[in-house]
Amino acid sequence: MQFTSYGGVNEYGRSCFLIEISGRRILVDCGISKSAETVRERYPDFSEADVQRIDAVFITHSHEDHTLALPYAVSLGLNAPVFASAETIAQTRAYFQLWEKTAALERLLIPYHKEAEEQIDFRPIDMAAAGEWTLLFDEIEYIAGANGHAPGSLWYLFYDRASEESVFFSGDYTMSSAVFPFDWPPATSVDFAVLDGANGVCRSKQADCIADVLSQLDEHVPHNGVLFHVPLAGKSQDWLYLLLSFCKQRDLRMEAEPFLMQELEKLMHEDLFKSGIFRDFSKFLNVQAGIMESGETEPKITLLTDFTLLNGAVRTQGKEAMLTTGPVSPVLKRYVEEENMPLIKLPYHVHPTLTESTALYRHLQPTSFICTHAPKETTEQLEAALRRAAFSSL
Repeated sequence: MQFTSYGGVNEYGRSCFLIEISGRRILVDCGISKSAETVRERYPDFSEADVQRIDAVFITHSHEDHTLALPYAVSLGLNAPVFASAETIAQTRAYFQLWEKTAALERLLIPYHKEAEEQIDFRPIDMAAAGEWTLLFDEIEYIAGANGHAPGSLWYLFYDRASEESVFFSGDYTMSSAVFPFDWPPATSVDFAVLDGANGVCRSKQADCIADVLSQLDEHVPHNGVLFHVPLAGKSQDWLYLLLSFCKQRDLRMEAEPFLMQELEKLMHEDLFKSGIFRDFSKFLNVQAGIMESGETEPKITLLTDFTLLNGAVRTQGKEAMLTTGPVSPVLKRYVEEENMPLIKLPYHVHPTLTESTALYRHLQPTSFICTHAPKETTEQLEAALRRAAFSSL
């Protein structure tokens, strides 16, 4: 077994990993670094020869740092099936559109033609079969499970029957989502694990993160309202749910941009949420329909994405604050600067805390492992903490 990183190790962004096993080359994720200043630093560090020899691609979830280099890989000669959940595939196509608009706004070079997006050979993974072993090649099989990060996001475990080697990819994961479940992988010792290390040795609790956000909303909403910036998928569904009871308790009005509502309606037809979530979201959709028709403009909470900011469709009175619990995108940064709007940035965990990282590490008992999705210092701190945790559990 051989592991190669084309991006995502000792850096945040452009996750792209290759595993070579029994003569097969499997790529997991193919993303970009949106904050990079050059094309070379933005896209994975692979060559034409590298991508042309890939046998299969697996995508853990739709976010830009895991998917937006797929068209670039195709332009270099990638000719392999790309496996992902149907939800991830649909969201990835939306992120392609968003990136095109963002790149135009920021005057960034896109190193491929748009046709490459349509040439990606997407193969949807049946979520109903998640948790069951599936034969990929004659000698290699895999199993997938929900990892709690976003709609349809998955971890993958590959097993080579010939060498009896196994490798686990966590993708971006959390056990603390308000709406998305986390499925534990099989309780078996793996040979190699690629683990999400974005939060490093963070010990803060999700409940405290939520309380801090709600406190800011209590301070700002009654007076001027709040624009709440969220990604297309993931935190957006978490915060839609968390704010339902918050707004009901305080008799506040919340609305969400059309894209988020359309996405929520689609997800309602899939079995992707924790139990009990469906009922609460159904009520919200009914109320939201009336709000959009009324055109009311009193202070409120408005959930929006980069799509709304790019399209100039923000309904604002000019006094709101902008709040985000994620990375500040180039689009968001430009918008708050142009509008001279206060920006409140607070944490919300969609990556594992040290407690969660330790729990998964002890569950997998990997012979060797590597942490990704974080700068070198953060990565080394987490890897050292996990090794200590393994020693203390003996």
